[in-house]
Amino acid sequence: MPCKPAYVRRIALLAACLFLAAGTPACQRQGTIGSWTGQGTLVIEGPTIFTSPGVEPIQDGIVIVMDGVVEGVGARGELPVPPADFWIDGSGLSLLAGFWNAHVRMDAELLYAAVSATGPELEELVRERFSRFGFTSVVDTNTPWDGLAPLIERIQSGEVMGPRIVSVPGGAMGGVMFANPSSPPWSSGVLARFAVEDLAVVPGLGLHLDNMAPGAAGSEEQLSALRGFIDRGGSIVFGTGAGYIPQYDPMLDHLLLDEGGIPFPDHLASLTTEPALRFAYDYLGQVAPGMVADLVLLDGDPEVDVTAFNRVRLVLREGRALFW
Repeated sequence: MPCKPAYVRRIALLAACLFLAAGTPACQRQGTIGSWTGQGTLVIEGPTIFTSPGVEPIQDGIVIVMDGVVEGVGARGELPVPPADFWIDGSGLSLLAGFWNAHVRMDAELLYAAVSATGPELEELVRERFSRFGFTSVVDTNTPWDGLAPLIERIQSGEVMGPRIVSVPGGAMGGVMFANPSSPPWSSGVLARFAVEDLAVVPGLGLHLDNMAPGAAGSEEQLSALRGFIDRGGSIVFGTGAGYIPQYDPMLDHLLLDEGGIPFPDHLASLTTEPALRFAYDYLGQVAPGMVADLVLLDGDPEVDVTAFNRVRLVLREGRALFW
């Protein structure tokens, strides 16, 4: 499709961000999903299910989760449904695998809270930064292990509900290249080499916002280079650089990927299957039998409207609610 002038696109991006900031509701708790332990049978009925990038979604579907693992996925009326211990009405919503934010640095407030705050206080901080945006897995690329360990331990123990945290100090793991917040964006030549070497990239578009401003040389060049990288078979992994920059809301990165003409299957893969593959979590990234039930329910269809990625209604990690 033809590209709009940069200043027109920038105005549209800012308008969309302002609309979302003003219109996002406070956390709404419905029923007793927050007390669900994840043990037993959970049925989600009625959503459009995006099982995997590039696969036609299942309309009016059903997902059956047993003890935190996806047991069955199919269309309503075609999949036998066992008696449920807990049932969720997903009618009119979209269901996807849990999202990854593969480029973060835990901020000082969060790290201090991990050693000093009560469970509910710490959980609220984690919810505000990650869970409410659909992130069930995050990759910390900077924090030393001794600083990160208390947060990981409190989440792993079950005291605090939060995403799994993968520690990649120095940002080197799984053939993934992380955008450097202190360096210019990658050139098309560098990205072409990455594609040949099968290196996935975390674009970090929000990290280089100055380069993406109207009239900045980096704006069209970076988006064009990223499209060329994907055209050559390159893979992207979603990451916002949160903690390096104060902005935790990922909407700008979603909008920039959409603005840049990144195909929806690649966008969805960057959030789900690609990081699961690159970081060796082969039981995550898809809504399929045998996969761990990291799931996100969205209000709207993200393939039609990219802002739906931020309209998160429910987030499950291993079948338990992180956000609702």
